[in-house]
Amino acid sequence: MNAITHRDYSSEGRGIEVKIFNDRLAINNPGELLSSITVKDLKSLSGVHQSRNTCIARVLRETGNVRELCEGIIRIHELMKSNDMVEPVLEYRNKTFSITLFYKHVYSTEEKLWLEEFDSLTLSREKKTVVRLGVNGRLISAKEIFEAVGIIDEKEYRELIQSLRLHGILSTTMSSKEATIKT
Repeated sequence: MNAITHRDYSSEGRGIEVKIFNDRLAINNPGELLSSITVKDLKSLSGVHQSRNTCIARVLRETGNVRELCEGIIRIHELMKSNDMVEPVLEYRNKTFSITLFYKHVYSTEEKLWLEEFDSLTLSREKKTVVRLGVNGRLISAKEIFEAVGIIDEKEYRELIQSLRLHGILSTTMSSKEATIKT
Protein backbone atom coordinates (compact mmCIF):
# COMPACT_ATOMS: atom_id res chain seq x y z
CA MET A 1 0.00 0.00 0.00
CA ASN A 2 2.88 2.36 0.76
CA ALA A 3 4.28 1.83 -2.73
CA ILE A 4 0.94 2.62 -4.36
CA THR A 5 0.38 5.65 -2.15
CA HIS A 6 3.80 7.19 -2.75
CA ARG A 7 4.47 6.09 -6.34
CA ASP A 8 5.86 8.72 -8.71
CA TYR A 9 3.27 8.32 -11.47
CA SER A 10 5.07 10.83 -13.69
CA SER A 11 7.72 8.14 -14.25
CA GLU A 12 6.16 6.23 -17.13
CA GLY A 13 7.11 2.88 -18.59
CA ARG A 14 7.86 1.12 -15.32
CA GLY A 15 5.53 -0.12 -12.66
CA ILE A 16 5.94 -1.06 -9.03
CA GLU A 17 7.87 -4.33 -8.89
CA VAL A 18 7.24 -6.86 -6.14
CA LYS A 19 9.85 -9.61 -6.25
CA ILE A 20 9.43 -12.65 -4.06
CA PHE A 21 12.47 -14.82 -3.34
CA ASN A 22 12.99 -17.72 -0.94
CA ASP A 23 14.81 -15.47 1.53
CA ARG A 24 13.38 -11.99 0.90
CA LEU A 25 10.68 -9.77 -0.55
CA ALA A 26 11.84 -6.76 -2.57
CA ILE A 27 9.58 -3.88 -3.58
CA ASN A 28 10.95 -1.46 -6.17
CA ASN A 29 9.12 1.80 -6.70
CA PRO A 30 10.34 3.78 -9.72
CA GLY A 31 10.58 7.54 -9.66
CA GLU A 32 12.24 10.33 -7.74
CA LEU A 33 11.97 10.65 -3.98
CA LEU A 34 10.22 13.81 -2.93
CA SER A 35 12.66 16.69 -2.60
CA SER A 36 12.09 17.07 1.13
CA ILE A 37 12.68 13.38 1.99
CA THR A 38 15.90 11.35 1.91
CA VAL A 39 16.60 7.69 2.53
CA LYS A 40 18.51 8.83 5.63
CA ASP A 41 15.29 10.45 6.91
CA LEU A 42 13.36 7.23 6.30
CA LYS A 43 16.04 5.09 7.98
CA SER A 44 15.99 7.37 11.05
CA LEU A 45 12.32 6.39 11.61
CA SER A 46 11.55 9.99 12.52
CA GLY A 47 8.14 9.88 10.84
CA VAL A 48 8.95 12.22 7.96
CA HIS A 49 6.02 12.45 5.61
CA GLN A 50 4.90 14.20 2.49
CA SER A 51 2.05 13.04 0.28
CA ARG A 52 2.85 12.97 -3.39
CA ASN A 53 -0.56 11.61 -4.38
CA THR A 54 -3.08 13.18 -2.03
CA CYS A 55 -6.12 11.85 -3.92
CA ILE A 56 -4.82 8.27 -3.91
CA ALA A 57 -3.82 8.59 -0.25
CA ARG A 58 -7.26 9.92 0.67
CA VAL A 59 -9.09 7.09 -1.16
CA LEU A 60 -6.85 4.45 0.42
CA ARG A 61 -7.33 6.05 3.85
CA GLU A 62 -11.11 6.25 3.47
CA THR A 63 -11.29 2.59 2.38
CA GLY A 64 -9.21 1.57 5.41
CA ASN A 65 -6.14 0.46 3.47
CA VAL A 66 -3.77 3.07 4.93
CA ARG A 67 -3.88 5.39 7.90
CA GLU A 68 -1.71 8.18 6.43
CA LEU A 69 -0.13 8.99 9.76
CA CYS A 70 3.52 9.24 8.68
CA GLU A 71 4.06 5.72 9.91
CA GLY A 72 4.34 3.32 6.96
CA ILE A 73 8.09 2.73 7.19
CA ILE A 74 7.93 2.81 10.99
CA ARG A 75 5.21 0.13 11.01
CA ILE A 76 7.21 -2.03 8.62
CA HIS A 77 10.23 -1.81 10.95
CA GLU A 78 8.08 -2.56 14.01
CA LEU A 79 6.47 -5.59 12.36
CA MET A 80 9.83 -7.00 11.36
CA LYS A 81 11.19 -6.42 14.86
CA SER A 82 8.15 -7.91 16.59
CA ASN A 83 8.61 -11.05 14.50
CA ASP A 84 12.33 -11.25 15.35
CA MET A 85 13.35 -10.53 11.77
CA VAL A 86 16.30 -8.44 10.59
CA GLU A 87 15.69 -4.79 9.75
CA PRO A 88 14.45 -3.91 6.26
CA VAL A 89 16.96 -2.49 3.82
CA LEU A 90 15.99 0.85 2.26
CA GLU A 91 17.77 2.07 -0.86
CA TYR A 92 17.44 4.72 -3.52
CA ARG A 93 19.37 4.04 -6.73
CA ASN A 94 18.82 4.84 -10.39
CA LYS A 95 15.70 6.87 -9.60
CA THR A 96 14.10 3.87 -7.86
CA PHE A 97 13.25 3.53 -4.18
CA SER A 98 13.41 -0.03 -2.90
CA ILE A 99 12.71 -1.79 0.33
CA THR A 100 13.87 -5.34 0.94
CA LEU A 101 12.35 -7.44 3.70
CA PHE A 102 14.52 -10.43 4.50
CA TYR A 103 13.13 -13.70 5.79
CA LYS A 104 15.99 -13.92 8.24
CA HIS A 105 15.69 -14.10 11.98
CA VAL A 106 17.87 -11.97 14.20
CA TYR A 107 18.74 -15.17 16.07
CA SER A 108 21.25 -17.75 14.88
CA THR A 109 20.16 -21.40 14.70
CA GLU A 110 21.99 -22.07 17.97
CA GLU A 111 20.25 -19.13 19.67
CA LYS A 112 16.82 -20.23 18.39
CA LEU A 113 17.36 -23.73 19.78
CA TRP A 114 18.49 -22.23 23.10
CA LEU A 115 15.43 -19.94 23.26
CA GLU A 116 13.09 -22.86 22.53
CA GLU A 117 14.13 -24.29 25.89
CA PHE A 118 12.28 -21.34 27.49
CA ASP A 119 9.13 -21.35 25.29
CA SER A 120 6.88 -22.52 28.13
CA LEU A 121 7.66 -19.30 30.04
CA THR A 122 6.28 -16.91 27.37
CA LEU A 123 9.08 -14.40 27.77
CA SER A 124 8.95 -10.76 26.64
CA ARG A 125 11.33 -9.52 23.94
CA GLU A 126 13.60 -7.98 26.60
CA LYS A 127 13.75 -11.22 28.58
CA LYS A 128 14.48 -13.23 25.42
CA THR A 129 17.30 -10.82 24.64
CA VAL A 130 18.89 -11.48 28.03
CA VAL A 131 18.36 -15.24 27.72
CA ARG A 132 19.94 -15.15 24.25
CA LEU A 133 23.03 -13.44 25.71
CA GLY A 134 23.49 -16.43 28.02
CA VAL A 135 23.29 -19.00 25.24
CA ASN A 136 24.59 -22.35 26.48
CA GLY A 137 25.33 -20.98 29.94
CA ARG A 138 27.65 -18.17 28.82
CA LEU A 139 28.35 -15.68 31.62
CA ILE A 140 26.99 -12.20 30.93
CA SER A 141 27.57 -8.84 32.55
CA ALA A 142 25.17 -6.10 33.58
CA LYS A 143 26.75 -3.86 30.95
CA GLU A 144 25.96 -6.40 28.21
CA ILE A 145 22.35 -6.55 29.35
CA PHE A 146 22.01 -2.75 29.41
CA GLU A 147 23.43 -2.49 25.88
CA ALA A 148 21.59 -5.43 24.32
CA VAL A 149 18.17 -4.56 25.72
CA GLY A 150 18.64 -0.81 25.35
CA ILE A 151 17.73 -0.06 28.94
CA ILE A 152 18.47 3.40 30.27
CA ASP A 153 16.62 3.31 33.58
CA GLU A 154 18.18 1.34 36.45
CA LYS A 155 14.77 0.59 37.95
CA GLU A 156 13.68 -1.03 34.68
CA TYR A 157 16.92 -3.04 34.68
CA ARG A 158 16.38 -4.25 38.25
CA GLU A 159 12.78 -5.29 37.46
CA LEU A 160 13.93 -7.24 34.40
CA ILE A 161 16.68 -9.01 36.33
CA GLN A 162 14.38 -9.76 39.27
CA SER A 163 11.77 -11.26 36.93
CA LEU A 164 14.38 -13.50 35.29
CA ARG A 165 15.60 -14.59 38.72
CA LEU A 166 12.02 -15.44 39.79
CA HIS A 167 11.69 -17.63 36.68
CA GLY A 168 14.91 -19.37 37.70
CA ILE A 169 16.61 -18.29 34.49
CA LEU A 170 19.21 -15.91 35.84
CA SER A 171 21.46 -16.11 38.84
CA THR A 172 24.50 -14.27 40.13
CA THR A 173 27.61 -16.40 39.76
CA MET A 174 30.21 -13.86 40.81
CA SER A 175 30.30 -10.56 42.60
CA SER A 176 31.13 -7.33 40.78
CA LYS A 177 34.48 -7.35 42.59
CA GLU A 178 35.27 -10.84 41.26
CA ALA A 179 34.19 -9.82 37.77
CA THR A 180 36.43 -6.75 37.91
CA ILE A 181 39.42 -8.87 38.92
CA LYS A 182 38.84 -11.32 36.01
CA THR A 183 38.75 -8.55 33.41
